[in-house]
Amino acid sequence: MELWDTILREGWAEIVSLCANAAEEGQMLEFKRKEKSETNELTRDDRKSLGESLSALSNATGGVLLFGILDKKDDQGIDRADKPQPLDDAEAIANKIKTLVPEILSPPHSNIEVISVCEGAGSNRGIVAIRVGESNFRPHMSMAPDHKRYFVRAGASNRIMVDFQVRDMLRVQRSPMLRVGYQLRSGASTGLAGGTRYFSKLVLTLCNSGPVSAKQPYLLIREEPPLQILAVPSAQFETIDTSGIARYGVQATGTFTLHPGMEAGCIALCLGVVKQNGEYSFGMSEATETYTPFKDLKDLVIVVAFGCEDMPIREAKLVLTRKEIEALAEEMTTSRRVAQSVHRYQGEPQNPREGTR
Repeated sequence: MELWDTILREGWAEIVSLCANAAEEGQMLEFKRKEKSETNELTRDDRKSLGESLSALSNATGGVLLFGILDKKDDQGIDRADKPQPLDDAEAIANKIKTLVPEILSPPHSNIEVISVCEGAGSNRGIVAIRVGESNFRPHMSMAPDHKRYFVRAGASNRIMVDFQVRDMLRVQRSPMLRVGYQLRSGASTGLAGGTRYFSKLVLTLCNSGPVSAKQPYLLIREEPPLQILAVPSAQFETIDTSGIARYGVQATGTFTLHPGMEAGCIALCLGVVKQNGEYSFGMSEATETYTPFKDLKDLVIVVAFGCEDMPIREAKLVLTRKEIEALAEEMTTSRRVAQSVHRYQGEPQNPREGTR
């Protein structure tokens, strides 16, 4: 989260800036005031306020909650930061909230960070900042006084979840959550005048970031890829007939299950790398003797679809920019380690009316 990183870096200056610029509440940003700023105790209303906000953000896409900010509505009725409400001992209150977090949400949400942001060095006066990360175990119920209900963040407001929303979220969380990524793996290398030629593989991977094992995961390359397809990189996947719906596809063998937290290589593509006189060139097939200078290389776009049992098919575009490719090549030609994608593509659900192409 960009805002959270800025708060960690700038501290109190960022809090002052948010108020001076009348920052607007939104899907991932909320301001809360403490009922009694002069005391370190969390009142009943404080607990209810925190329970509602933490539940709402946890059940959406996460966000940042700033506890100790006075807000007000503008002429359009939008809540905006007005001024800080300095808490006399922000660190003590932050510690109390840390203790409260595991108790106030059911099930507990471990991806929540609580810090105090003080006015200056040696001062305990300030506010409490809370980062709520995305959760794989939604929905989270608020267990604050008089609650025992689910909330969800919608725009700039928290709303009570109705029965069908809770049921839908529970059903989703009992399903695998696949994402597609990539690795660059090096192979043999040969010397050239002024440099070296590296035979590399760009391996498309499937990662299960959900709480449920994925049975029979599969990965399809929808369109002709810019790189030559080499082979299935592991015995856990096998080629399947995709005539009419995809250019190439693989599916897990009958005995393989992608458990939560696991990642597996599915399809290998050719990406030859030459480093000569400090400059990179790239080859797109095993047989090529012609390499494209980095300055002439276009972004590589690979269109894929993927899914498994109990998860509908999803589509994604893997886009490797020239800058990313050069960074991967630098990693491979210097450290000779597997270079891993820094992001995962979750994809979008395929439109049922479009069929499978």
